[in-house]
Amino acid sequence: MAEDFKMVFGDEVDTSGELIFVQEQEQEPYGSIQYFKLIYRERVNNFLKDFLHSNVESVISNSNGDVEQVKTQISNLVEVYYQARLEFDKHKNKLLY
Repeated sequence: MAEDFKMVFGDEVDTSGELIFVQEQEQEPYGSIQYFKLIYRERVNNFLKDFLHSNVESVISNSNGDVEQVKTQISNLVEVYYQARLEFDKHKNKLLY
């Protein structure tokens, strides 16, 4: 049975013939109010993710090796992120309709 399988590396696999299925999304007409609301929502989501990611990286790269301090700072960043996310989710329906 072991003879049936061969180990290959990622660069040895030909993926050119693979099909990729993408779920089609409804498109809002460019320039419509709904279009700009969806763009705004996407940008806020991206901003919040980028905020958390870049600040966690900054805390880690600027740490002096004090693990407890790093844990506290990251915990504070996560709390700010979730508070912002909750606030945004509260008002999200106003953006969509």
